[in-house]
Amino acid sequence: MFEILKQYQIISTGLLGFIGVIATIAANGYWARKQRISEIENRAKSIRSALKAELEINKSTFEARVESLESSTSPNSRVPIRTYLDVYHSALSDIGILGSKEVKSIVNAYLLIEELPTYMEFHANDRDGKALVIPQKNRRAVADLHSGRLAAIDKAITTLSDQDA
Repeated sequence: MFEILKQYQIISTGLLGFIGVIATIAANGYWARKQRISEIENRAKSIRSALKAELEINKSTFEARVESLESSTSPNSRVPIRTYLDVYHSALSDIGILGSKEVKSIVNAYLLIEELPTYMEFHANDRDGKALVIPQKNRRAVADLHSGRLAAIDKAITTLSDQDA
């Protein structure tokens, strides 16, 4: 037996070394995949949190505008045309790492938010810097434009919250 091991010592050492290299490569691949999955999950969580925060800002802004338009007694109301889309635009290239249900509700909400200033301009008499001058007769329509988008924003926030839990 000792003679056989002595005779095939180089081959057995080479085979053992080869098996060790293959095992190391396989283990490194496994850990690299786990690390990549963890990075993607962390990026998705960051995107969810940022989009949720931005949607909540848009929601509270829209609610405040509706309240202001409904309670105003002046002949004209000045309504800011600013909507908050910066996070959405910066995360758009990575949005595919989220689930399809999330993407659908997020894109729907943001498309409605993004088009709002254009629709508001149809009801404005004038532009005053970064605000539109809305006459009293069009206030209800502009308030409805804002409140009509709240359901889609709420749905997107809920979808993002469900995935965050």
